Parts: sequence; C-alpha cells; structure tokens
Amino acid sequence: MDSNDKLVTLNVCTDMADNIGKLDISTMIANARFDAGITRSELASKIGPSATVVSKYERGAISPSVERLRQIAKALDCIFLISG
Repeated sequence: MDSNDKLVTLNVCTDMADNIGKLDISTMIANARFDAGITRSELASKIGPSATVVSKYERGAISPSVERLRQIAKALDCIFLISG
C-alpha cells in the first residue's frame, strides 16, 4: 500500500452476527446511533429532521425513506444491510 493510500473502515450496523436478518430497521438505527455515541438531537442536526422524528424512526412509529436512511448511515459512518 502506498503512503498516499487511505484505509477506510466501514462499520456494519448490527447487534451481533447471529442477529443478521432478524433486526428491523428501527433497532438498527437505534443501535448504530448508540454505537456512534451521539444523541438523537445530534443525529437530527446532521440529517435534518427533529430529534422527535429520529425517536419515531428508532421506535418504529414511522419509517425513514431510502434517501433518509442513506443520510442516517452517512451521519453514523456505517452501512445498513437490509434484505427483503
């Protein structure tokens, strides 16, 4: 590897390998935010909506759009693996 190359690490937002495919998106968002060590308000300031909306995402009261999910993943420096 050249000294100008940058190593990029992606964090996968899951509880444990055993739970892959068993977590719903609300749990994945909450776990990723917790792992990132930021508050709902801090996440909200990075992605646009209020902390109340972030709370609703995490409780499963509402679902984020695909674009909003991309913004959340970027803000939390992770990727979400979702299959359907």
